[in-house]
Amino acid sequence: MPVRLYMLVTGLIIALTASSCYEPQQGCLDVRAVNYYAGADENCCCRYPKLILSSNQVYDTLLFRLDSLYPADNGQLFRIKNIVFYVSGVELGKAGETVRTSDSLQFRLFNAVQNDTLRQWLRDDATLIRRSPLDNQVATFSEDGNFDRIKFRIGLSDDLNSVIPVFAPTSHPLYTQKENLHNNNGYTFLRAVIVRNGDPALTPDTLDLTTSDIPDLFVESQGDFYHELGRDFRLTLNADWARLFDGIDLSVYDIPQWKIRMASNLKDVFSVSQ
Repeated sequence: MPVRLYMLVTGLIIALTASSCYEPQQGCLDVRAVNYYAGADENCCCRYPKLILSSNQVYDTLLFRLDSLYPADNGQLFRIKNIVFYVSGVELGKAGETVRTSDSLQFRLFNAVQNDTLRQWLRDDATLIRRSPLDNQVATFSEDGNFDRIKFRIGLSDDLNSVIPVFAPTSHPLYTQKENLHNNNGYTFLRAVIVRNGDPALTPDTLDLTTSDIPDLFVESQGDFYHELGRDFRLTLNADWARLFDGIDLSVYDIPQWKIRMASNLKDVFSVSQ
């Protein structure tokens, strides 16, 4: 066989062998996804960015720590054992439009009218925020670009407040929590556990704010918030608990009045930054 023909046949055999062994690569071809891979042949397995609220909690100029002493308005020291709260209904503003998170989940709810349970798909962005962890994953958020405001609810909507905890996924914020934040009337939206004169031997007082105290409390922050394409959207939720207890006279033991003042103060506690 002539050398030229031999080389041609050999090259053809090698090319056919290589093509028969090639396996298409699977990967995400959506540029909005966090695992975007331009070299993929088949689109698969995309994972989209999450809105993450990083918690920054302080007491005036002091770092907030659990079970620590802080000064009340009259200078009296009191102990904050714990504070936990729900955030939901998050939405951001962009060029005059409102952009919301996109997750939904089927929950089982209690229907008070029929005294029965029902299944219903609800927007799924309820987040329970504690002192730790600092990062709190809210929901999927793929829209990129510049945003000029953020708005969210302290607590839960009427529908989410009707969710039956034991039927929620075990890892979900609306599942039964160690703080026992649910009773027959719904969820506790914010709980503060304090000892009013700082004596650790005293029995703490538990201050629960529910839908009867703050039925529709929304917080809105203006700012310049940028979300990069294909990246998690990280924002900082700032909470100054000195403002929650502003104007409360802890020397007078009156829990109902304390709660009224706390509910009034809540709108000034929170801000959002990046």
